Amino acid sequence: MKTSMIIALLLGGIFTVVACMDMAKQARLEKGGVTTDGEIMSGESRRSRRSTNYKFDIRYVPEGKSPITKSFSVTSSFFNQHTAGDSISNEMCQIRYMPDNPEDAIVVGGTSDMSWMLWPAAGVALVGLVGSGICLTRKATPVA
Repeated sequence: MKTSMIIALLLGGIFTVVACMDMAKQARLEKGGVTTDGEIMSGESRRSRRSTNYKFDIRYVPEGKSPITKSFSVTSSFFNQHTAGDSISNEMCQIRYMPDNPEDAIVVGGTSDMSWMLWPAAGVALVGLVGSGICLTRKATPVA
């Protein structure tokens, strides 16, 4: 039981940090980011047992910089809006990037939002913390 509580504490903590970092990136890009046109160069969907992942390679030109082609994970609805069968039907999109670091970018309306993960992850971390505390404060009972 002690091991499972410690694992819950660690996993909950890790997922909480990931969700917070994603929310901070979104906020930073909303506040200080610059929006530019992007062109979808290629895309793919990969299916696993539990989910399907969608990616687009998008080319965009930050103001006063060289063009950048970057692979972005996108939502299924965004992927479906820009594809028809096996081909790209709408190659234009919007990219929001930080002027001081143009590689720090998101697809406007297409980047997955990880904020939903914050409360469940924090809950798992809290259960792990409380459970670990209970396990650590229990007195060991001798085996007869």
